[in-house]
Amino acid sequence: MWSIRTKLKLVVADLRANTKLTTMTKPDFVRDLSVFAGPATAQPPFDVDVVVIEQDCDLVLDTEAVIHDPRESIGTLVRAVETAPPTQPGSVIVKGHTKPLQFLAIVHDFSAEPASREEWVASAFDAIFGEMAARGFEAVGLPMLGSVHGKLSVARSFELLEQSLWRNRPACLGSLWLLLHSKTDIERLDHWRDAGCDVTLGQWPQH
Repeated sequence: MWSIRTKLKLVVADLRANTKLTTMTKPDFVRDLSVFAGPATAQPPFDVDVVVIEQDCDLVLDTEAVIHDPRESIGTLVRAVETAPPTQPGSVIVKGHTKPLQFLAIVHDFSAEPASREEWVASAFDAIFGEMAARGFEAVGLPMLGSVHGKLSVARSFELLEQSLWRNRPACLGSLWLLLHSKTDIERLDHWRDAGCDVTLGQWPQH
């Protein structure tokens, strides 16, 4: 007899397989989407409303997210950190007032084990598109969350991105800048091209 835990694992594996098949064979959710795939140093052929930054609960991966004004006293900065609202894994913090804004995607909690989880990445993708829809943003610069500072593979992050787009792609989303580590990460985009997605590739640095 299988244990309940084993049965749940089998159900989850089956759901992932079905979702992967759906997104690989019929990625209709990317139809008429303009995609630029390139490194962070590239210049996309469209204006970007917001750039997403992979972040942790304590914002230690980006000190500027906490220290807004270096002229403030140490005491003021400490109090600002202590009184800052708590950040939840899977959430998004909006930073800035002029475009491009920054969305800090909270996908790490270094006090937890493991420090990053797939469900946090999936939730962050959903939150990003929700914030875009609320603001009517048309273009976003998006890294493969969980793979920048974490151990999640680019391929798995890409799958989670596809699933999020499939569930709730904002009607306003027209352009997507995928910030990829290397050109070897673009293989899945062939399926997007087949679905009518306009894909342009940037130039990666030569090593």
